Amino acid sequence: MSVMTGAEANPAPVSRGTVALATLMALFAVWGLAQWLYNVLFPHFAAFFALDAAAITWTQSLFNIAYCVFAIPSVLMQRVFGYKIGVIFALSGLSLGPFLVYPALTQHSYAFFFIAAVVFGTGWSFFETSVNALVVQMGSRENAVRRLSLAQAFYPVGLIGGSYAGLWLLQSHYTLSIGELAPAVARPFVWVGLGILALAFVVDKIRFPAIAIERVPAGAHIRDDFKALLARPGFQFAMVAIAANILAQSITWGTTYTYVMQELPEAGSAFGGNMIAYSVIILCAGRFAGTALMGWIAPLRLLAGAAGIALLLVASASGLGGYSGLYTLMAASLFMAVFYATILGTALKDLGTLTKAGAGLLVTAAGLSAAVSPVLIGAATSFLGARYTLVLALPCLAAVLAYALTRKAAAAA
Repeated sequence: MSVMTGAEANPAPVSRGTVALATLMALFAVWGLAQWLYNVLFPHFAAFFALDAAAITWTQSLFNIAYCVFAIPSVLMQRVFGYKIGVIFALSGLSLGPFLVYPALTQHSYAFFFIAAVVFGTGWSFFETSVNALVVQMGSRENAVRRLSLAQAFYPVGLIGGSYAGLWLLQSHYTLSIGELAPAVARPFVWVGLGILALAFVVDKIRFPAIAIERVPAGAHIRDDFKALLARPGFQFAMVAIAANILAQSITWGTTYTYVMQELPEAGSAFGGNMIAYSVIILCAGRFAGTALMGWIAPLRLLAGAAGIALLLVASASGLGGYSGLYTLMAASLFMAVFYATILGTALKDLGTLTKAGAGLLVTAAGLSAAVSPVLIGAATSFLGARYTLVLALPCLAAVLAYALTRKAAAAA
């Protein structure tokens, strides 16, 4: 086992790391922009490569598979070189993805596109394991969950920016055919890659608190950390809760468009796409609202209340159908917004020297859930329809509620 250092036992004051913390928050927004820009343009890329439904599902799953597989390697790197190097490496890797999109489209090479999906997932895995754990440890333990919630709130801000950027690109090239459109909209990805790479240099120049460059002693073995964590029922439950949250979010968002097409065919495909965009805006509002509420309500109590309301809303959406069900489903995003950061924060804030390993295991659990969700949702919507596929999210939401109540009871004991 590694030994807790003075820097970890007494985290650097937030005032010393204000610029570093603000930079990490901005990185969430930058990544959200790049990811959603890719998502908005992906259907056009798929048409360009003439991908069938199976190939589209497989290509989209590559991101989540890489995200899952590289979580533990990212932890190994951070143990040797520290969080800051992990962040710089993640940004450097993320910048490579946009660079690969351009030759994939200009040379009509699916191999480059395939590799780009893997690179995006790998970079995000390194980013998540390093930045989430670092934000938790860059200040007081009492405000760790709220601090992470605020940082995570900037991710949907980036998603909104990426959505508008993608739509602007499509509208500015609306007269082009698919064969001309894909290479044309690929060019901005080069600028995205250059921007992310520039951020890596910026992060390198910023002075971080000591915890960001702390390394694990050479004699420490990560398997001991994993054994210690997996022996804790509370941490095991956190892994289940984070996986359940990802699956619930994937089901609710992943069925929204199909729900509109099946329940409200008269509304049209444009209306369905707008509902997804509005869900992102609702998620963004929910994360900032949740962060604000944590100033008055304990994070676990807030999580329990939000999980209970989300459970009722999703169940109602499945039962109601039509416009009422759709708007009820979208409202659930407001409450589910607080799930991810609160589960991560409450699971990591008391781990001390086990924080790096804990972040790796939680990201692995999230990645596994994200990897299986496209296949599960695709099969369920084909068999049950979008409205009744929502029922699959109910046990996931119940698991999050049970986690909140259990941890809350344990903290009060």
